[in-house]
Amino acid sequence: PSGVWVANSADGTIQHINPDTGRVDKPVPVGSDPDGLAVDANAVWVADGASGFVSRIDPATSDDLGSTEVGAGPKGIALSDGSAWVANQASQNVTRIDADTGHVLATIPVGEGPDSIVASGKYLWVSDAYDGTVAKINPRSNVAVHRFALGASPHGLASKGSSVWAAAGAFADHAHVGGTLTIDSNAPGFNAIDPSSAYLAFREERMVYDGLVTYRRVGGVAGQTLVPDLATDLPPPTDGGKTYTFRIRPGVRYSDGRLVQASDLLRGVQRALVATGGNPSYFAGIVGGASCIAHPKQPCDLSRGIVVDDRARRVIFHLTAPDPDFRQELTIFAVATPPPPWPKVAGHSLPPATGPYRIAGYQSRGKLLTLARNRYFHQWSFAAQPAGYPDVITWRLNTDARAQVNAVVAGRADATYGLTGSTATPQQLTASAVDLQTQYPRQFHTEFEWAVAGEELNLRLPPFNDIRVRRALNYAVDRRTVNSIEGGATQAELTCQVLPPRFPGYQPYCPYTTPPLDGAYHGPDLVRAKQLIPRQDKGMHVTVWRLADFPPVTAYLVKVLDQLGFRATERVLRAYNLKDFQYIFGPSTHTQIACCWGWGSDFPTPANFFTPGFLGCPASSNYFGYCNPRVEALITRAQAAQTVDPVAANRLWAQIDRIVVDDAPEVFDFVAKTFTFTSARVGNYQSNLETGPLWDQMWVR
Repeated sequence: PSGVWVANSADGTIQHINPDTGRVDKPVPVGSDPDGLAVDANAVWVADGASGFVSRIDPATSDDLGSTEVGAGPKGIALSDGSAWVANQASQNVTRIDADTGHVLATIPVGEGPDSIVASGKYLWVSDAYDGTVAKINPRSNVAVHRFALGASPHGLASKGSSVWAAAGAFADHAHVGGTLTIDSNAPGFNAIDPSSAYLAFREERMVYDGLVTYRRVGGVAGQTLVPDLATDLPPPTDGGKTYTFRIRPGVRYSDGRLVQASDLLRGVQRALVATGGNPSYFAGIVGGASCIAHPKQPCDLSRGIVVDDRARRVIFHLTAPDPDFRQELTIFAVATPPPPWPKVAGHSLPPATGPYRIAGYQSRGKLLTLARNRYFHQWSFAAQPAGYPDVITWRLNTDARAQVNAVVAGRADATYGLTGSTATPQQLTASAVDLQTQYPRQFHTEFEWAVAGEELNLRLPPFNDIRVRRALNYAVDRRTVNSIEGGATQAELTCQVLPPRFPGYQPYCPYTTPPLDGAYHGPDLVRAKQLIPRQDKGMHVTVWRLADFPPVTAYLVKVLDQLGFRATERVLRAYNLKDFQYIFGPSTHTQIACCWGWGSDFPTPANFFTPGFLGCPASSNYFGYCNPRVEALITRAQAAQTVDPVAANRLWAQIDRIVVDDAPEVFDFVAKTFTFTSARVGNYQSNLETGPLWDQMWVR
């Protein structure tokens, strides 16, 4: 009766269509990856595959009526017997929700990859896409009473009378298994291969090591879905958000044949807390974690923070304070680590592998990394750790961009990505990328990264302590020119905001542009910019700093500042480390702009973008002097809502994004993009927003 409803998975909205007139109403933000929909008289039920929640939306007002956490990757949803039934594709179960209260009534194990669910007769029917079955659920006992094998991969289901119809496709052909995938690139930079320290190599090492949870290894937005890995499920926090209890899967073995134990996860977190190349701060909130970070040379005592029971296969985390991103933080560095002895690779003693591959070769400073099959691996979850296709995957360091391309074209390598070179300019690399895209459209793959770049403004000093001047610079800078200097359309996408596209909480917004004001960037408005500059500020000297290894955008910024009536000069900082921002914005330098700033997120949570640079009043508590108490309060509210109502949380993050953009603490220029160029013999290319290309899922002919 309420009409037709559509889920727009790429932009996190649903829309209503009037079936009589064809009119399409405004999009309603609901989450990160809305998928399955069901409608009753009171609500539109939305399964959000990325967040693991089902939300209820008022069909008349579009109000959020509340959310219920279900399993990982909820997809299909059906309404029957006063309940909403949700097929959780990545956690291999069905959740039954009371339609009146929103409370979970039961969790029912089914096959792997539940996709679609329908009610027919007295039963619920679920398609299990990854193991080729359809499960029949008895709603009186909440048990899957039978599973029908189809010999194919079922997806959509429909019921008619006493029959259930399944749309099924073929499984991947095992003939694709085998071969060696070779990647030539200057990008890897595998400075460390120990999983507790391998910040630059951790994406590749997801095929080698496993933690309690991970992100789904599929392409597109679905790759933002948090799924259980060595854990059996995704437990909600208890004790006011300070306790998480995980249960470990039985039967998982390391590459040396030993079984994974609950205590191995404790050992992995201990190593991550004292590592030099990882990010120990992610685990500082565990009771005892801060002490381990402060005293890395002493034994790391987490006896009060992590309680393990090998017999019960249980790991309990106790936090000092609620952390809504704790499960996401467990996706990197904290891998299962048994007691020594460990295998040695090129003189490095490394924990044995749990994933489909083990590290078989390494040369220092990332010159070579080789993964080979782990003969003890068996697939326990297609969503978390699918079996790989190539027998061997090798990365070779190649600093010549032209040689990288030639190797792929000639078939000496199967892929290169980023197309970086030690001698080529960004413009030369861009021209080469455009040529590749034209000549080899099926082999050229472009995707967004979770990284935003721009120019930082010092809000403590004139002229940028005045919001009018900050906004003026945002209007005056031509983001297309900056993009061209940085590398062009293959390297970046124009933006005016903090959050990147296809990220939780993202809603397009760009006030610093010529019309139309539709959320996209259309060009600079120098007339409006000059009108905003106070008369007393004209002629003021402005110092612009640039890090030496960044493209020379500063020359363009100096030109823009001169057009606005300032006297600008450029300075270059030769070295680079995290303390450089403290130096650049220190009182002795009298710096007003730092170019170029960039920030990338390790996992898809908006807090990862806002808390480092835009949280901290008084203004002296962050590098750039940004302080907005309203933003601080909204961040607190958004983080509190994240674990109980992600729809509400995402609306708050979108509001925060707009406020920060309006405050103009910097000039947000572009969202980073990357591309991969593959050889003609590579098939099944997929790229995950969190991990990049899924090398293990590629076929090598």
